[in-house]
Amino acid sequence: MSDTTAFVLIPGATAFAGPCFARVTPRLRSLGYEVYPTDLASVGERPEGPASFEDDVEQISAQIRKLVEQEKDVVVAMSSYGGFPGTQACKGLAAADRAKEGKKGGVVALAYLASFIPPPGKTIRDVMGESLPEAMKESPNDYMEGHPESWRYLFCDVGEDEGRSQELRDRYFLPGTDKQSTKSFTGSAIDYPAYKFVDTYFLLGELDMVIPPATSHSMLEWAKNEGVEVKITSIKAGHAPFLTKVDETVEFLVKTVKE
Repeated sequence: MSDTTAFVLIPGATAFAGPCFARVTPRLRSLGYEVYPTDLASVGERPEGPASFEDDVEQISAQIRKLVEQEKDVVVAMSSYGGFPGTQACKGLAAADRAKEGKKGGVVALAYLASFIPPPGKTIRDVMGESLPEAMKESPNDYMEGHPESWRYLFCDVGEDEGRSQELRDRYFLPGTDKQSTKSFTGSAIDYPAYKFVDTYFLLGELDMVIPPATSHSMLEWAKNEGVEVKITSIKAGHAPFLTKVDETVEFLVKTVKE
């Protein structure tokens, strides 16, 4: 990788990138990396109407493209739903593909942080099936309201320390979440499985209550059968390791650069 590796950090549904990655961003920057938390277009209401999956892809792709055109090596790190648009956004920007054209820079690694690895031809609605939040199932509304108690599931790995959980809620969850466009869970399926062309890493939360370990293992088994080599790190964490297990998450992300 180049001397100037940049991380593009993609949050999950209902989350803003800044608060979501507030604890790992300064740590990575202190190690000399450029870090770009990148919002999803589908989070929050917009004057032009609810954003689609394609809008999410374009917003992420624009950030990656900007860095790639500066000949930077880019690690795309994705949380939860962010794995879908984040994977598709790498289309045409993989370092290996650019090298064939005599160009420097490009996406050199994918880091799935308690995230979905999206199969080609599938939307998140297809993958989640009956596990899809009720608000997303045949919703007549343009936006889904996040569940006010979902922070308990996100921070389940904090254990019985109620004060610690509430601190995380007040500092990061409440100011860092908003409505989610229901259009983003439908629309086009991915057609670019970037993980087949870019080094791929997966941080598995053994205590995850949103994407349970069994679901993660099924995804990883599918990827293996597709011939994808995924380097797996398993930790005692829930669905938001970048907020609850900061040391382990930073170590994992740095590994995508060092290996």
